[in-house]
Amino acid sequence: MPEEENKKAIRKAMQLLEMRERTERELQDRLLSAGYSEESTQAALSYVRSYGYLSDERYARHYILSYMHRRSRLRIDMDLKQKGFSSEAIREAWEAARETEDYSERELIASTIRKKYPDGTALSPKAYRNLQASLSRKGFSFEDIRAVLGDLGITQDYRAED
Repeated sequence: MPEEENKKAIRKAMQLLEMRERTERELQDRLLSAGYSEESTQAALSYVRSYGYLSDERYARHYILSYMHRRSRLRIDMDLKQKGFSSEAIREAWEAARETEDYSERELIASTIRKKYPDGTALSPKAYRNLQASLSRKGFSFEDIRAVLGDLGITQDYRAED
């Protein structure tokens, strides 16, 4: 009977991985919540891992490459930690991702700002604070935000109404 459950757990794991790549922890949680025993879940994880269908290193690297031009490093790191990755694994994934892609937080901040405001824009104090707060919520450091705003010539116009 356990052999039959193992086969079903393997099929379920393969089904789940066909839909999208998952972390080992995500796949384990899904199998356990589907009612498979710990033994069958581990057998399924071993099976898919042995064929290279499950790789947390690959998942983390692809996740970083997918989001590094849209999200701050802090936000990406937090997302990966929530998915069960250690700080060391995240650091290694960043190193691997940087071998293929350049990444600059300040360039990302600048492109985000330029989507809304042209260089040299004078904003009301309220709009300026809102822009800073928005970027800060995305995980960018206040130091980088201030530097980029200065580089782009985005200033506060105290004569403008809030």
